[in-house]
Amino acid sequence: MAESGTLTFNITNGEGGGNPGTPGVVQARVRIDGALASREVVLVEKPSDGQWRMAGYGPTSGGEGTIDVRVTDGSLYAIGLDDWGKVFTADLVVTAGQTIRPSQYGGWLYRITEPGTLPATEPQWWAAEGDNAPRLLGTARAIAVRYYQPLAHGPVPVEII
Repeated sequence: MAESGTLTFNITNGEGGGNPGTPGVVQARVRIDGALASREVVLVEKPSDGQWRMAGYGPTSGGEGTIDVRVTDGSLYAIGLDDWGKVFTADLVVTAGQTIRPSQYGGWLYRITEPGTLPATEPQWWAAEGDNAPRLLGTARAIAVRYYQPLAHGPVPVEII
């Protein structure tokens, strides 16, 4: 490319050139410590030409889900992604269910249990202890939660539709 500019590619359906692939579905199930867990799942394929490509993505609400994919002639791998959260921002308004990450990650993330506003300065972060009761975080309340690094499985079976 000789000039700068903005290019847009739709990587889920192949618009913009190339082979979009054959439609299919993958049954995804995510478990954390043996229990079903809601996560985002990304599916990548390594076709016979050796060039990795994204084949699909989707949620596993309640730990299970059917994810639409487009495949060519390769092997498909599923990657389960945990919520890395939003980095701490002073005076940020937060809602229940949102995840906050300290500016210096120390092994824990913080899930908001009651909405409010984060404090003006970054707090002294804490680890989960005992029953992990919600603690004040500015005017909001939060619990400490673990972050699970992405885990990949594969090859996974695809049902062609």
